Amino acid sequence: MLVVMTGLPGTGKSAIADAVARALPAPVFSVDPLEAALLRSGINREQNSGIAAYEVAADLARSQLQLGQSAIVDAVNAWESLRHWYLGLAEPFGDTAVLIETICSDRALHRELLETRDRGIEGWIYEPSWGDVELRMLEYEPSDIERLVLDAVEPLEENQRAAVDLNKAMITAFRRSNADFDYYAAGFRKYATIKDADKTTDDEIRPVWQKLSRDIKAWPNDGGFRREYFKELIPVYRKAGAIKADPDLNRVVETRFVEQALKELG
Repeated sequence: MLVVMTGLPGTGKSAIADAVARALPAPVFSVDPLEAALLRSGINREQNSGIAAYEVAADLARSQLQLGQSAIVDAVNAWESLRHWYLGLAEPFGDTAVLIETICSDRALHRELLETRDRGIEGWIYEPSWGDVELRMLEYEPSDIERLVLDAVEPLEENQRAAVDLNKAMITAFRRSNADFDYYAAGFRKYATIKDADKTTDDEIRPVWQKLSRDIKAWPNDGGFRREYFKELIPVYRKAGAIKADPDLNRVVETRFVEQALKELG
């Protein structure tokens, strides 16, 4: 599963991305910390560090999807073309892609949230002012993509409820994709980006569906969010140098949103 965030600075994107990351669980690839790493290495915006950070986030997310794992991309994504580009990363792997937009309908609260936040990103020198955000509002494009919209004025509990509902919708889609070829075929014809996808025959689609649902098991009926799954991946991460010690999965893998979704689905 790929989750793509969009929204102006100060609307709670990173907080929601982190909450979804704990729920799935999945890594968050946030463009600001990535750009800060480039800045610490001597690469600045005169050398297109901002564009590079978006590219790095895309490459990291793509690597996760290639491994059959979920990923979250956290960025302003002010333009519709960027949102489509990120969402399209999931299509070659037959993965679900979800767009979450954060907004703040209270302008005064938005300014307060922006000016009081302390993200503690080492080496980050481009923290936007309220004036910067007002300028971003002028260039921020509205989206026509089906998405989950979360308003920062709503209580945290309500946004967490939305995260549970998002997981329920995804798991329901997984289960139906496994059980109902016609459902999968209709989605393929509507959303696949290959040429003339809407004209693809059942005979052409069925082998793809069988490969994904039976062999690869791309859509686990429980969402695939088990600590045991990540335990199997620890040696892989250790070999790649991503971790050294043995992490306590009971602490770092947050499954409560998924568990609540499964409980409600039955």
